[in-house]
Amino acid sequence: MSIPRIYRNNRYMGEGTDNYRPGGFHPVHLSDVLDGRYHIFRKLGSGGQSTVWLARDSSQRERRYVAVKVFGADAGMHQDRVDQWLRQDLPPHAGAGFVESPSLGSFTITGPNGSHFCKVLEPLGDSLCTILDEAYERRRELNDCKPAQWKAQKGDGWLTAPAKTICWQILSGLSFLHSRQVAHRDIRPTNVFTALQYDLSSFHENEIQKSVWPTDDMQNEEDEDESNDEEDDDDEDDDDDEDDDDDGDDDAESTISDPQERLRREQEEEEDRKWLEDFDRRRQKYAEFEAIVDAKWETFGRGDPLAEPHSEEWNTANLMGTRNDIEMLIRADGKDPEPGELQYTVRRTALQGQLDLSKPFKVVLGDLGFALPFSKCDKYTIGTEHVYRPPEDLLDLKLTYKADIFSAGLFCWKVVMLDELVEMLSGGGPGYSRSRQLYDLVRRLGPIPSQMRKNWKQADEYIDKAGNPLDLSEQEKSMYEKSFDETSFQWGDIWHRARIQKPYDMPESDMEVFVDLILKMLQWDPKKRPEAKDVLQHEWFKGCQ
Repeated sequence: MSIPRIYRNNRYMGEGTDNYRPGGFHPVHLSDVLDGRYHIFRKLGSGGQSTVWLARDSSQRERRYVAVKVFGADAGMHQDRVDQWLRQDLPPHAGAGFVESPSLGSFTITGPNGSHFCKVLEPLGDSLCTILDEAYERRRELNDCKPAQWKAQKGDGWLTAPAKTICWQILSGLSFLHSRQVAHRDIRPTNVFTALQYDLSSFHENEIQKSVWPTDDMQNEEDEDESNDEEDDDDEDDDDDEDDDDDGDDDAESTISDPQERLRREQEEEEDRKWLEDFDRRRQKYAEFEAIVDAKWETFGRGDPLAEPHSEEWNTANLMGTRNDIEMLIRADGKDPEPGELQYTVRRTALQGQLDLSKPFKVVLGDLGFALPFSKCDKYTIGTEHVYRPPEDLLDLKLTYKADIFSAGLFCWKVVMLDELVEMLSGGGPGYSRSRQLYDLVRRLGPIPSQMRKNWKQADEYIDKAGNPLDLSEQEKSMYEKSFDETSFQWGDIWHRARIQKPYDMPESDMEVFVDLILKMLQWDPKKRPEAKDVLQHEWFKGCQ
């Protein structure tokens, strides 16, 4: 049974409206005031369990900005417990500063979808994933976009020292969590965020919103585009007049003597006519929808960006300035939104400021939505994406907090090498299966232990009796339209991959120490993996603090 649509919109900025349901997200809008003090004026992000907003804390005499993380009603109680777990009365830990929580404060709000736990946090920058993707793209361009040759090149800008610092800081944060008997269970680059390298409180709201609000030049371009659209419409009318005068095709049709050819031509024309009618109908429907949206925007007025921040006039100016990142929702039944109902969705906009790796920097392990005490790790599957999952999860074996160590090992590889160790097998890719991922891990790490093999039902299709990977080159060729050899990243063990992908400034000796670290973290048997605190003592991290 299909669920009737509430809104006419076919797109959304940010998360979809299906998240806003009983037990789901709380409708938050720009200019909302949460807990009587947090004035919302920018969307920083959203995920599967929460939305994150930039706010001005009006309770402080000095200017102070915070990030307010508003959890879905079903997820909020868990997040409150996570904060309590991390606030245990234990000795201070040096890694606490590299984890999103404990928060600066918390409160609860009630809305149409339930009761929502909210955390107040220091505002952070973009996710580490964005930085790694940009570095990877530079490397790709330097290799003339040839995938088999994406080796580190002089000038690609990705160096060993900052990569090592990122790994050390995240492992320090993980060590803090584990010292509180809490497992993260979702370690990946998208859940690591950069701390700002400037004092956000020194900036006026208008300076912060400069990256969101359109400039005068942009506004002039939009006005010119609208003017050009009107001229184009006039030109289309002229073209229609010219088409009316052109009846040459009719003369050509009158000369067709073959009845079958005439019938075929008539059928094609009928199909074209129906397509054009449908296109015109959809275009008219879209134009009517846009007119409704424009009329709704007109009801807000223009506001005044020079007014006192968070006054009614300034809030209106901020709303209008954010218009390009907002999808105004139109109900399918034509009614106005109910009080407390979601009025629009907002696209996330990270705070400005690219991470300068040549200066002191800090990254933070965030998103504790799947975090659990050690004692409960075996009761729930881990939440991270396929490429960071440990073998015990792929084989449906008992999970422990040591799954974090395996995921962290894969994370560190990604940070240093700018590529996934099992990238071609990421979930949803061509030919993906758990067996393909296990096979790739065997190819990288060596034979799987016999005790674990018993749980791999398709093992005989991928590995021999000794646990070594079978030759699947023909299968790969049919799946990927090519087979992999020693020139490909997908080929070979972890040592081969390291020699191809290591940073340009990483000497062979340092590479060997790094691979030794990763192999210790990627032990098949969870019991053999080191503790997070012991990983930090590895030779590769010598000199880090």
